[in-house]
Amino acid sequence: MSITKQKQLLAPLTIGSIEIPNRVVFGAHPTNFAEKNIPGERHLHYYEERARGGAGLIIVEEGYVHESDFPYEYAILAYKPEVTEGYRQLTNAVHKYGTKIFAQLGHSGSQADSSLSQRELWSPSGFQTDAEVPKIMEQEDIQAVVRGFVTSSRHVKEAGVDGIELNGGQRSLIRQFMSGLTNHRQDEYGGTLENRLRFVREIIAAIRKEVGRDFPIGLRVTVDEYAPWAGITPEEAEEIVHLLTVDGMLDFFSTSVGSIYSTHMTRPSMYVSQGFAADYTARIKAVSNLPVMGGGRIVHPQQAESFLEDRKMDFVEMTRAQIADPALVTKYKDNQIGRIRPCIGCNQECSVYGSLNRKISCIHNAAAGYEKELGASVIKPSRNKKKVMVIGGGPAGLEAARIAAIRGHHVSVYDGAGKLGGQVNTAMKGPGREEIAGVVRYLENELRHLGVDIYLNTYVDKKQVVSAAADTVILATGSVHRLPHEYEGGSLPHVITGFDAWNGADIGDNVVIVDEVGSYQSTTLIEKIAREGKNVTAITSELFVGVSLAQTLDISLWNQRVYSLGVTMIPRSRIKKITERDVHIFERFSKVESVLREIDTVIFCLPELPQESLYYEIKDSVRQVFRVGDCVAPRGIGMAIVEGNQVGRRV
Repeated sequence: MSITKQKQLLAPLTIGSIEIPNRVVFGAHPTNFAEKNIPGERHLHYYEERARGGAGLIIVEEGYVHESDFPYEYAILAYKPEVTEGYRQLTNAVHKYGTKIFAQLGHSGSQADSSLSQRELWSPSGFQTDAEVPKIMEQEDIQAVVRGFVTSSRHVKEAGVDGIELNGGQRSLIRQFMSGLTNHRQDEYGGTLENRLRFVREIIAAIRKEVGRDFPIGLRVTVDEYAPWAGITPEEAEEIVHLLTVDGMLDFFSTSVGSIYSTHMTRPSMYVSQGFAADYTARIKAVSNLPVMGGGRIVHPQQAESFLEDRKMDFVEMTRAQIADPALVTKYKDNQIGRIRPCIGCNQECSVYGSLNRKISCIHNAAAGYEKELGASVIKPSRNKKKVMVIGGGPAGLEAARIAAIRGHHVSVYDGAGKLGGQVNTAMKGPGREEIAGVVRYLENELRHLGVDIYLNTYVDKKQVVSAAADTVILATGSVHRLPHEYEGGSLPHVITGFDAWNGADIGDNVVIVDEVGSYQSTTLIEKIAREGKNVTAITSELFVGVSLAQTLDISLWNQRVYSLGVTMIPRSRIKKITERDVHIFERFSKVESVLREIDTVIFCLPELPQESLYYEIKDSVRQVFRVGDCVAPRGIGMAIVEGNQVGRRV
């Protein structure tokens, strides 16, 4: 990396009347942090941590501009006067570090639900995008929303916010008006592109009249809806941006891709290439003389540099990258690139839009969303330095060791395998899952930086624990694989576990895979074995195979891949018995039975069991002992790291 390239990402950029100190943006995204629908205390600590970490610009999550739009319980309702104080507190906190702050404003239109608003949804032409048929907006409805944008703009400007981003991307009424996919109107707001742009132009003009010319206004645009029969295409997006640039009322554009039929591309997972949308942004930059922001899985500063160097964008949205590591910019500035905690594109803890109201976090940054309690600045050195023994080198044990070492303890990690990582080493073998190794790579690098002693190929028993005379023992011994013995025929030699399949077991040509976990443990195995040319039948008792992939937005792309490989899916079914060549199954609801014949191998992916034997052997023999991760209860990486982080602070 040359000095010139490095300085480009860290160089200031002028947007309208303001200058942001560098080109790295922490973009708008739902958090579920609002309190009574105004920015709350968790917002304050969350955004302040990213400002402290060096972000040049923070765009606060979308504020909704009219009472007809209440898309989820903890949304910010920017049309309410009381939001002003909440935005003011965010602004003051972020400005302490020289970071600039914009507010995103928008309206969800038909891409919401009415359970909270207790009224109809609004849309340009009644096009049903989610579960409800929306109302076709009348002229007075359109003007009411325009006034809502003006009112909301006044509130955020009064709060001292530096600018506004209007949401014309996914889940936005603005996009629904601009797109021929969702706008079928026959009046002055529909039909030609000029007419479809009338709504957003009225919004921009009205806001500009309210806030003046020295207050930056930008528009987030969808460059490709992946619906070429009617939606916004890259060619039409270029025309939209050109026309709005010529109007002379905007100060910047930001870009996104995806729409109602391609939501998985709006927030793409690790199955989509890093930086995949940069060429879309380059097309927008080519038709406008305004600054253009790009995103789309831009994870590494070096990659961001290359896009700036190639003039594909002027500033870079690195939102999930900074959820994973709030100090990304500072570490890059200080030439500590190797110490950046990488976003792995898992879409697990950071994907919170929906009815569950989960607070945003990160699979391997336990402090994300909990900055007040767990942020880097609140890790306190221990007054009593201890000898800490960590048994198990998976994510839970490594995170516990990391935090304990930061606090000043002398820490040693023991693992029976030849490398650290635990079950991550199996998970990363799945097709497209290689990036998950970044969790362990980061933790191992940090432990070596902190001087933690690491002992591999070292199995530890009670005698060794006692003889080590550690002040604290942290057990992170993981889980054991559940055998399918409860099934009739489950002990036959051709019946194996998913763990066996990942680790070299012989697998025949005709394979049945039983998915009782609903997640990547089974779905990646199904895909892997199908890619090897086997005939695969996947069975689940759930409504569909890989049910958990819906939450991470992977379900559509995964189904496209495995169906193209010829995989047969049998949902809502259970195993009745297994014989030497046949698998007898029954449908859960109808109880209708059927038989799968000439099966060579049956693979069970079942929930695992805690590996807890060593804990019970030593718990009365050592001074202080903790359990973390799967040896408490088998769950995901996220909870393993949370528990490791918590215990590291308690030592």
